[in-house]
Amino acid sequence: MSFDRGNGRGPSFKTAVHRAYGRRVHSFARKANEMNLLRRKSAAVRAGLATMAVGMAATGLIAAAPGEADARPGHWYGAIAISMRTGNAAVAVDYPTVASARRAAIRKCRAYDCKWAVTMDNNCGAAAQNPYTRRWGYAYAPTRFRAEQLARREARGGRTIVWGCTTRPRY
Repeated sequence: MSFDRGNGRGPSFKTAVHRAYGRRVHSFARKANEMNLLRRKSAAVRAGLATMAVGMAATGLIAAAPGEADARPGHWYGAIAISMRTGNAAVAVDYPTVASARRAAIRKCRAYDCKWAVTMDNNCGAAAQNPYTRRWGYAYAPTRFRAEQLARREARGGRTIVWGCTTRPRY
């Protein structure tokens, strides 16, 4: 079937599509419009729920953040995030929960493929990379020296890229 845009030698593209697919073309467009309307409605509902949650948090009816209920007194958490593609690495220490430490490390890493590699609970952590094999190693330990040593061993040589230690509580 030739498409000549209606110059007399054949049906136009629009006519050919309509003949081939019939009303399905129109129902697809209607379905797309319904989906857009549904997205707008769900965005409005989410905004309303967020406003309600902020109000409830301000009045003390719910906790300020979902992960904050897991916070244990005397415990400080840290995390190290690594981007395998770019080689970016970041450390975040002294957060009240594991989840908040992981989020902060990933945010500081500043690459789309950052993943957390180490979490620390009143400990030190380190990440090392072997420059020849590009192999990463990461570890946590009670001291910075031991964490770096274990990370370099896991990377099978190389150098420490990033390290961090959480604040230890004083009892």
